[in-house]
Amino acid sequence: MGEAGEREELSKALATLREEEKLATSRLPASGADTVASAPGDDRVPERNMAIRGPVNFYRPEYGRWWLADKTGDEHFDSKIPLARRGHYVMYEAVNFVDGIRSVAEIRDLVSDEFEPIPVEEFANYFDFLASVGVVKIKAGARPH
Repeated sequence: MGEAGEREELSKALATLREEEKLATSRLPASGADTVASAPGDDRVPERNMAIRGPVNFYRPEYGRWWLADKTGDEHFDSKIPLARRGHYVMYEAVNFVDGIRSVAEIRDLVSDEFEPIPVEEFANYFDFLASVGVVKIKAGARPH
């Protein structure tokens, strides 16, 4: 590919990046009123069960779906987890941030920074579910009512 071809490829790549930037900025909140404030009351700290290896994926049988269905006795367990409606990347990142130090609210803030504002209650529900099947244990603090 000559210099002209490289310039054309670069122009196409830049145009694609500009379109992606427009799309990304259109998803940003217009004002602070559109964001979800952190709920500092959920100071519980999830901690991974190191005996559980690998990802815990609600959508892929080979990465945990059938294991979760077996543990819950409910093939449609995911319908009871509001965070699951946001897709597997959000849940994957939530578990990635579990380090035994960060609280549910702090994890919510980090994941919301990556994706979109998400109510802390959805994370609390998700971590309660993961605790019920033994993927995490919850320590410190008390769940707000």
